[in-house]
Amino acid sequence: MKRKTNSKHYICESLLLLMETMEYQSITISNIVYKAGVNRTTFYRHFYTKEDVLIYFIENIMNHYLTKTNNIKIHHEYLYILFSEFYNYKKELIIIHKHNLALLIATAFRNVFEVRLGWVDYKMNYHLGGIYNTTIQWIQNGMKETPEEMTKIALSILPKNFKPYLLK
Repeated sequence: MKRKTNSKHYICESLLLLMETMEYQSITISNIVYKAGVNRTTFYRHFYTKEDVLIYFIENIMNHYLTKTNNIKIHHEYLYILFSEFYNYKKELIIIHKHNLALLIATAFRNVFEVRLGWVDYKMNYHLGGIYNTTIQWIQNGMKETPEEMTKIALSILPKNFKPYLLK
């Protein structure tokens, strides 16, 4: 099982490294598996497309974020943790955005929260949309603001008695 996880990690890392120097459309599965040191069978055992690799990468960030929010007591803390997790992957997220693939972030958000909560309704989608759009603007601006600054910005927009929908 450990090797499976490592293979997925190597594939993600390789694709993101290739995206630093190549156009996304030019990157082939062969390029990715060669750089990752795995074979095509391993790639297709885990993923169908390059987009699936990036969604997996973003979902891992989100799942790590959710692990950190399991026992928070202060509601606004979840925003700080979210922005901090994304900030840890600033370079990769900017690369994903540079290749016009930021919509994959929205897909990953929805996937993770639908699994986590077992449902996504209008209220949840509205909330996710706000977080997604704020995050995308932050990425477009080069993620210059710190997670603390982004949390303050987000909190200034939310109603005073807001309770997050994204936590269990």
